[in-house]
Amino acid sequence: MENLARFKINLSNFLMYQKYSAIALLSSVFLTCSLQKLAVGITSDIIENGISVMYEISDVDFARRAMPSSLLQIDIFLKTDPENKKLLLNAIEGYTGYALGFVEDEDPDAAIGHYLHAYNYGLTLMSLNKELKKGLEGNTQDLKEALQSARKEDVPALFWSANAWGSYINLKSDIESLAQMGMVQAIMNRVLELDETYYFGSAYVFLGVLEASKGFIGNQELAKSHFDRALEISGGKFLLTHVLYARYYAVMNDDRELFSALLQNVIETPGDVLPDFRLINEIAKRKAKFYLKNIDEWFE
Repeated sequence: MENLARFKINLSNFLMYQKYSAIALLSSVFLTCSLQKLAVGITSDIIENGISVMYEISDVDFARRAMPSSLLQIDIFLKTDPENKKLLLNAIEGYTGYALGFVEDEDPDAAIGHYLHAYNYGLTLMSLNKELKKGLEGNTQDLKEALQSARKEDVPALFWSANAWGSYINLKSDIESLAQMGMVQAIMNRVLELDETYYFGSAYVFLGVLEASKGFIGNQELAKSHFDRALEISGGKFLLTHVLYARYYAVMNDDRELFSALLQNVIETPGDVLPDFRLINEIAKRKAKFYLKNIDEWFE
C-alpha cells in the first residue's frame, strides 16, 4: 500500500511537471513569435525609409543591382508576418517599380512574373478590408460597391495593387486576364475620387495608358485628357508621365512628332527637378533615350 501511495504521488508530480512544461513551452513559442513580429514591425519602418532613400539616388545601375536583394528581404519578413500592411505595400510598390523600371522593356516574360508577385501581395493587402474582400470575390459591380468603404488613407494600397494587377494583365494579354480589367479600372477610378493627386496623378496615367491601348475602339481624346491632367498635377516634373504618354498615346495615334517631342523634353529636363524622386526621373530619361533610338519600330 505504501508503494502504491508513493507511485500515485510520483505520477501526480510527473503529470503536474508535464503540464507546466507544456505551458512553459507554449509561452516560449508565443513569446518568440511575438518578438519576431515586433522585430518585423520595426524593420518595416526601416524598409519604408530605405525606399525613400532609394528614390533619391541618381545611379540607375546601382539601383538595379540593389533592388532584388531588398525585395527578397521583404519576402522573407512577410513569411513571418504575412499581413503586415507596411511590408505588403512596400513589396507591391517595389516589385511593380522594379518590373517597370528595369525589366519590362528587355524581358516582358520576366516582368509578368514580377507583376504577378506584386498582384498577389495586392490581393492580400486589399483583402484585409472585409468589404473589399467580398467585392474582389464577386464581379465588377460588387467591387464598385465595396470600394465605397475605402477612404483616403487606403489610396496607396489601392493604387499600387491596381497598378500591379493592370500591368500584369497588359503584358499577359490573354482572354482570362483581360476580363479582369474592369475591376482594375474600378479601383483606379476610386483612387481618383479619393485623391487624384496621389503619386503625381499616376492614376490618370494608368487610365490614359489603358484607354490609349484600346486603339481605334478606345476614346483617344479621353486618353489624352488623362495624360494632360497628370502632367498638370506634377507640373511636368514627373518625367515618367511624358514617357508613357509617348509610348502609348503617341504611338497608338501614329503621332511621331508628339512622340519625339515628349521624349526629347524628358532627355533635356534635369533628373533632379524632383529631388525626392530622382531615381524615377533617371529611369524615365533612360527609357526616353531607348525609345527614341528605336523610333522606327513604333512608326513606319
